[in-house]
Amino acid sequence: MAKLEQRQLPKSNEGKPAHFRDMSTRKNNDVEKIKRERERRHRVRDLARQLRDDVQQEEKRVRESRKANAQRKVDNEKKSMVVQEIKNIKAMKKLSPKPVSYTHLTLPTKRIV
Repeated sequence: MAKLEQRQLPKSNEGKPAHFRDMSTRKNNDVEKIKRERERRHRVRDLARQLRDDVQQEEKRVRESRKANAQRKVDNEKKSMVVQEIKNIKAMKKLSPKPVSYTHLTLPTKRIV
C-alpha cells in the first residue's frame, strides 16, 4: 500500500465554543477600532492645530488694526489741534480791536475865540 498523503484541512470553528469562534473577528474589529480611533485623534489634533493657527492670525490682525487706529487717532488729534489753533487765531483777530488813527483828535479844530 502506498503511503496516504496527509492533508491539512482548514480548521473549522464549528466545534469550538462561541467565544472562541468570535475571537478572530473580535481581534479584527479591535484592530479596526484602534485604527479608527487613531485616525480620529489625528483629525482632531489637526483641526485643533488649524483652529489655533486661525485664532492666532486673527489676534495678530486685530492687534495691528488697533495699533493703526490708535496711530490714526493721534494723527487726527494733531491735525485737529492745528486747525483749532488756526481757528483760535482767526477768532482772536476778529475780536481784537482794530488799530484806530487818532490824528483827527490831535489836529487843530476851528475855534471861535
